[in-house]
Amino acid sequence: MSEDKAEQEAFAGPAPDDDVVPLVGSFAYDATHDRWTWSEEVFRIHGFEPHDVVPTTQLIRFHAHPEDREAVAETLDRAMARRGPFYRTFRLVDAQGNTRRVLLLGSGSGTDGVVDLRGQIVDLTSWQDQILNDDLGPVVDDFRAHRAIIEQAKGIVIQLFAVDADEAFDRLRACSQAANVKVRDLAEYLVIAAAQDRTPGKVANSLGLAEIFEVLAAEPETG
Repeated sequence: MSEDKAEQEAFAGPAPDDDVVPLVGSFAYDATHDRWTWSEEVFRIHGFEPHDVVPTTQLIRFHAHPEDREAVAETLDRAMARRGPFYRTFRLVDAQGNTRRVLLLGSGSGTDGVVDLRGQIVDLTSWQDQILNDDLGPVVDDFRAHRAIIEQAKGIVIQLFAVDADEAFDRLRACSQAANVKVRDLAEYLVIAAAQDRTPGKVANSLGLAEIFEVLAAEPETG
């Protein structure tokens, strides 16, 4: 899914090892229908092929390491009870019995006491020896900041071209590959240009996204 690719790009910032990019997946929880939605990456982090199982709260708790299960349950309970951000690092035991160290983070939103969740699971196993004793707060903040920039840029592309979120990210990614620039850096450039009112309006726009970037690059930035 393109959103998960965006999240992987967002997390590919300063890392303990620049050659290692963690597996990142997204999830959503619909409180009204008690229904979880997982990206393909979340299934794989749990050791399953996509859609091999039905995601549930019980399944998430079951795959938490026995010593971490209570903490994970408490984190989910709090997240489902009130709106706001949450995160938890814990050991996850996948379907093959392998233990992974993962970061669960997201935010809750909703009204009338019904809190929906949206967030990501990041497989930190390959980084474990390097970050096990580090403060993960800056890592979480960096991830959220980069993801927010990409989401803003996707919104700009959606408005410019009347496309959906997946198509918007695909266009950003294509431009990043052509220019050999990370998606998050290209997204930040587009967001700054939009804030300076340097992007074309939807009605007036007859350019492709790559052409818009070329025009922006040729223009001096405003103060």
